[in-house]
Amino acid sequence: MPKAVVPITTIIDPDNLNLAEFMDEEELTELGSKLKKALDIDLISRSAWEENVDSWMKLAVQYKDTKSFPWPDAANIKYPLLTTAAMQFSARAYPALIPPKSPVRAKIVGKTTPELNTISEKVAEHMSYQVLEEMDNWEEDMDKLFMIIPIIGMAYKKTYYNGVREMNVSELVLPKDLVVNYWAKKLGGYTRKHHILEMSGNDIYTRKAKGHFLDVELGDAKSSEFTGNERTESQHDLQMPTEDDETTPYRIVECHCHYDLDGDGYLEPYIITFDSGSETVLRVSPRFREDSIKWSDTGSINKSKVVSIEPDEYFTKYGFIPNPDGSFYDLGFGLLLGPINETINTSINQILDQGTMYTTNGGFLGKGVRIKAGEYKFAPNEWKVVNTTVDDLRKAVYQLPVREPSQVLFQMLGALIEGGEKVASIAEIFVGKMPGQNTPATTTMETVKQGMAVFTAIYKRVYRSLDSEFKKLFKLNQLYLDDRVDYPVELTREDYQRIELTVLPTADPDVATDAEKLIKARAQLEFIPLGTVDPKVVTRRVLEAMRIEGIEELMNYTPPPPPEAQLMQMEMQGKQQDMQGKAALNQMKAKVMAMQAELKAQGAKQDQMIKAMEKQLDIRVKAQEAQQDQIVKQAEGQQKIRQEGIAAAQKRRQSEQEHQQKVRQAAVEGYQKIQQQRELGKVKIEMAKKMPKKTSDKK
Repeated sequence: MPKAVVPITTIIDPDNLNLAEFMDEEELTELGSKLKKALDIDLISRSAWEENVDSWMKLAVQYKDTKSFPWPDAANIKYPLLTTAAMQFSARAYPALIPPKSPVRAKIVGKTTPELNTISEKVAEHMSYQVLEEMDNWEEDMDKLFMIIPIIGMAYKKTYYNGVREMNVSELVLPKDLVVNYWAKKLGGYTRKHHILEMSGNDIYTRKAKGHFLDVELGDAKSSEFTGNERTESQHDLQMPTEDDETTPYRIVECHCHYDLDGDGYLEPYIITFDSGSETVLRVSPRFREDSIKWSDTGSINKSKVVSIEPDEYFTKYGFIPNPDGSFYDLGFGLLLGPINETINTSINQILDQGTMYTTNGGFLGKGVRIKAGEYKFAPNEWKVVNTTVDDLRKAVYQLPVREPSQVLFQMLGALIEGGEKVASIAEIFVGKMPGQNTPATTTMETVKQGMAVFTAIYKRVYRSLDSEFKKLFKLNQLYLDDRVDYPVELTREDYQRIELTVLPTADPDVATDAEKLIKARAQLEFIPLGTVDPKVVTRRVLEAMRIEGIEELMNYTPPPPPEAQLMQMEMQGKQQDMQGKAALNQMKAKVMAMQAELKAQGAKQDQMIKAMEKQLDIRVKAQEAQQDQIVKQAEGQQKIRQEGIAAAQKRRQSEQEHQQKVRQAAVEGYQKIQQQRELGKVKIEMAKKMPKKTSDKK
């Protein structure tokens, strides 16, 4: 029976939730069986890797197996080499790559305007709010991720629009829950991926009620479906459930693959969801959008043919160290340190067992001459009774020839531990132990920097993955952002769509420690006197590197004007007061002249009154002039004091600059002297190599 053909115009219809409704039952049954076989093929390709993952996790969690060799309850020490390496990486990477407040920053592509800069700042603030506050457990998932990838070598983040919860999500996917063929080249493109999910009966019921799943019977869930994938007995030595009940989850698989649903000969990218137990297809949804399709140029979409389709990628791979064998699965400390860690464990236990035997010992006790043939095993403090007759009791006692613990074995153990720590970059100086007292600070910093080189390279890989995850989330906001009013940032879907941005992590991939960040930030302070950088921006960066709380409150401080500006302001105030005094004096003289004219017009009878008023006026004028002279003298005195203070400040600043210049010159001369001594040492070594050897050496 030919399969149902679904036109491409129906596939890209956004109102079409589940394309499985357009397919007949026979085609769905065939498709489910085909996908189950594909899942088994990919699981077999990585079966050896899964077994190694179990052993790595046992080493990392310090799991102790029950031992019966060389005797029951023998020494069973687990040296925490892998555990320490994973914890040290997580402790450094988590705070360095996930800032506590704003992990996302936005950068405008092309020309900028004040409006675009404002929107870009809002986008960064909004996306930081999304991942830290709105998305459940995003930061907690990143914390788990930084513990998983150093052990196993990789983990995944799945970024998508959740139709059930009606929001964008970005959740952690464990390495064993995403099945990819071992020899796949990359995660995207045509690579087939199987995301294995555990769903309860209620989860499936909800999806059926919303139309996300077909309303078909799946039967009862069985725990036996979890074959070495999610539930492994070797992980914590737990027993599988012997009975299934209503709480047993279903093993649902999301297959991100390609399938020709419209019958045009081109395999389109889809997400096909099926139950692995019953091989029942539950959902078929497109993994592309209309603008992802490239058509042949015929002028009509009905006559055009599909040339290619760019699939939407949901998963982001976080890798640790690329695998040199070319496979998809990256390397972690589990593979790099696992054999060394196992050998260290064996060596430690052998030393302890040998010490126990040496302390307690054992042997044979004679009783007659008859000894049964066969194998004899000795536990500590154990003596075997044999039949022998002797005239001396000492002749009837035979102590096993057990030596004390071997020094060679102990030295080999030290060499193994040292080699493992070099691989993991967990030398003493990197786990908090202080160097020698006479070690220069510059030498210590350079040692730390060189020791962090491996971690810095891994940080850059994680940075690229984090950048890819943020870009996926930005794209989802362009498509599905809900225009809510309860967001702390006023931003709409149209704001995401009308601006061309690239979103990046805030973290610096080249700086692995807080000390490096602080040194790098403080180095920018030297450029402030040159006037080439913004002092506020530099100050903010230094405060952020120092992890100071309340930066915004500190940055709102307005500094007082410099002394030169204050002096100029006082001079202006003095001139204004002088002008106001002269204006008042002129106004008063004008009034006097008016009064004199009026008095003269009234006649000679008022001459006496005029003289009295003139006398009073002269007194007032003299008082006003005296007051004005006092104000001028005070202003001149204050100006002189400020000028002397400015000159002293300038002299002190010049002295400090000269002192800093002398310090820099001394450092440069010291460095040049060290370089000359190194060159002289190299020359002496070369001359020593070229000198003829003694006759005794030749013999």
